[in-house]
Amino acid sequence: MRIFILLICCMFSASVVDASCKIQIPPTAQEEQFQHGDEEKTITVNSLMWAKCIEGLDGDKCENGSPTLFTWQEAVERQRKVNKVGFADHTDWRLPTLVELLSLVERQCQDPAINPNHFPNTPSSAIWSQTPYADAPESVWVVNFYYGLPFFDHSSSRLPVRWVRNVQ
Repeated sequence: MRIFILLICCMFSASVVDASCKIQIPPTAQEEQFQHGDEEKTITVNSLMWAKCIEGLDGDKCENGSPTLFTWQEAVERQRKVNKVGFADHTDWRLPTLVELLSLVERQCQDPAINPNHFPNTPSSAIWSQTPYADAPESVWVVNFYYGLPFFDHSSSRLPVRWVRNVQ
């Protein structure tokens, strides 16, 4: 019984701690690969420009607001609206592919498994990709940023999004 209680306490304490990054593990991306855009709203990594904040968050450290949750279809519709009005002087934002979203996973960190200096206040939850899951037509690939692992989820689930665009 004591072991069970200890396990529960450890699980609870891990869920309330900010991103835990271990410097002993080599970083996934080197600091020089990150380039901040105008007004600090975007970050370019490996020829992709990313919104620094999850949709619904704003501010220097993405501290204002709360993450907006979308079904997958609502995320696609929101993408059209974002591009109609523009974001950070661009109108070609989209949901990332599974591979692109996985490229943000920082293996040094967990809870969330992303570089907290460049993508602050990222929730430790799953985030939508645009990649459908081939074996289940109502499912889409997501990346869970607690550990940075991919899985698929039903398209009716409500999850946050992070916009991306190709750098010309």
